[in-house]
Amino acid sequence: MVANRRMLALAEEPIDVYREYLAEFAVAQGERAYSDDVSAKLERRRPKHRPDAETGDRQG
Repeated sequence: MVANRRMLALAEEPIDVYREYLAEFAVAQGERAYSDDVSAKLERRRPKHRPDAETGDRQG
């Protein structure tokens, strides 16, 4: 499929608008990653005890 140059040109946005979007997105992702519900879910899924995890020893 050949790109429609006219449609691509219409869809382009100024670099400053894109940077603003990326900055807002990064902040939202950071807040979400460290939210209480995500931390609780990760804690529930974490293995209870693995002897090799404490020492860093690998078996095998």
